[in-house]
Formats: sequence, C-alpha cells, structure tokens
Amino acid sequence: MEAGKYLQRIFQRRVFTRSCLPDAPVGYASGVKDFQPFLWVALVLIALSAVLLIGPAFAASPILAMPDRRGIPQLVTRERDVIRYGTGFVVGPETVLTAKHAVAGAVEIIFPTGKVTGHVQCRAPDRDTAVIAARLPKSTPRYRVAFRTLAVGELVRIGGYPGRTWTVAAGRVTNVIKTAILSGRRINTPMIVFKPALHQGASGSPVLDARGYVVGIFIASNPPENYSIALPITTGLGPCRPLVKEGAAPTATAG
Repeated sequence: MEAGKYLQRIFQRRVFTRSCLPDAPVGYASGVKDFQPFLWVALVLIALSAVLLIGPAFAASPILAMPDRRGIPQLVTRERDVIRYGTGFVVGPETVLTAKHAVAGAVEIIFPTGKVTGHVQCRAPDRDTAVIAARLPKSTPRYRVAFRTLAVGELVRIGGYPGRTWTVAAGRVTNVIKTAILSGRRINTPMIVFKPALHQGASGSPVLDARGYVVGIFIASNPPENYSIALPITTGLGPCRPLVKEGAAPTATAG
C-alpha cells in the first residue's frame, strides 16, 4: 500500500497537458482528472499484488490429521559418548513434544527438508514427557492435541522412527493402566496400552485417535508380548501442560 500512496503522489504532482502529447486525442493524459480511471486501476492491481505476496507469509501452518514426516521429526541428542535417537511431533510454531528419556540439552530436530537445533524447555519430573523449544521452518505442519482419555477398543495411529527408520503403524487400545515400572522407575499416572509393539527410536512418537488428534505420547514397549505404552496428553504433560494448547479439529490429511 505504501507503493500505491507513492504512485498517487506522483500523479497528483505532475499535470499532463495536451501540449506534451500533441498527437494524443482529447481526453487522453490531458490532466489528472482525466487520468483518474487509470490511476484507480493501478492502485487496485498494486493492492492485489500486496495481498498475494504478504498473505502466504501470515497463513496458518497446515494442520495434520495422519502420521506425516513433515510434522514428526527425528530427534538426535549427542552427549559425550552417547547418542540418543527419538521421535517428536510439532504442536506449535516453536514447540515440539517428545518423551523425556529420548532427549537432553541441545536436540537436533530433523525434518525431510532439513534440520534445526532446539533445547529442552520443560521436563515433567514424575512423567516421561518433555517439551522442546526451537525456531522451526515457516509453515511447518503441526498437530492438534486433545486432553481426553482413550477407551479400550479405540483405533490409534502412530508415526515415528523405530530403528531410525520412518514407520507408520496402526492398532487398538487394549488396556488402560494406572501404574507401571518403566526403566526401573515407577510411573504413577494413567497410561494407554496398545498394539503393536514399537521399537527403540520411536520414543516420543505421537499417538493419534481416529479423528486425527494427538491423544498420547509413546514411551515404552514390550516386544515379546507385542504391546506398547503411551502417556495420555491429558495426564502426561504434568507441569509442562501450560506450554501446550488444546487444538481445534484437524483440517488436513497426510502428505
């Protein structure tokens, strides 16, 4: 719009006369008044160009409703002699959720098109969840979360990097438990049990319900008995919950 105002000032200051264009027909560039129709057309075109150029920059990021690598990055944490591999999922312009045991300190967040570095912003002390803050690429697709508890029999979908390989799985909730001992620690909060069993590298993967909401975070599995365990979003975030907002209904499918 600044360009439009500048153009308008130029037209207002310069008065065209027929003597400047001796061969021009009467009414063509004979003065500012006669030039107004052309001026308004120019201003409209400039305004439309501004909308087309600026609009995409402010457009909301796509909302995903299925497992999609664009919104589920692989996470890598390097600590002295140890390298941790995990999975995270985007829930905001600068927010990634994951499992606490999969990350520490600085975290490489790897997308199909590149990677960025983030830092653990919040760790739930009595739960295996963590929030990572990072400057993500513009228009990075994200997921909506739902603070509700899954019921036995519900369909779930999971996307992550077990064995450091992108994998999508589907199954059903088989049980809801109140406590469990994971990695030598007792977790006293409701957890979701579902099939199939995921493997190392998938920790932090989002658990999606049939509507496409993230309702849980995968944290452990039992391969011999073929089941996995996830913390529900509604109880698993603990003190990190204020950093995550409940979302509206998903509007996009996987790409």
